[in-house]
Amino acid sequence: MEKIILTLIFTSLLLFPYTTLAFGLPYGTPRVITPPIYCLNGGVMIGVQPTIPLANPPGLYFVPYGTNRYQYFIYPPFPGVKMLGKYIPGGFCLIPSFPFPIPIPTVGTITEYGSAIGF
Repeated sequence: MEKIILTLIFTSLLLFPYTTLAFGLPYGTPRVITPPIYCLNGGVMIGVQPTIPLANPPGLYFVPYGTNRYQYFIYPPFPGVKMLGKYIPGGFCLIPSFPFPIPIPTVGTITEYGSAIGF
């Protein structure tokens, strides 16, 4: 039985990569307000504006390269893009610095995202 379930999950990931499930708190249509900052820990950091009504805290978010994406997405998100999806609180972006990288804390780490209209 376990082998069947694992086979179904693996097959669904291959056939339907945009419909896999991710965990986290929902957020809806904040607009990206900063250019993406590339992080050494595998992703980008973006700043988002507050939403009305407040659906998620505004501030910096980490978007890992492996983030689950909806059918409509742009990576990396650039200023002006409206996003929706799920996030988990906390996270960080490692910024290159000499002699050691600097960790910049973020409000959240996005686990799933897309755009309502594809941009």
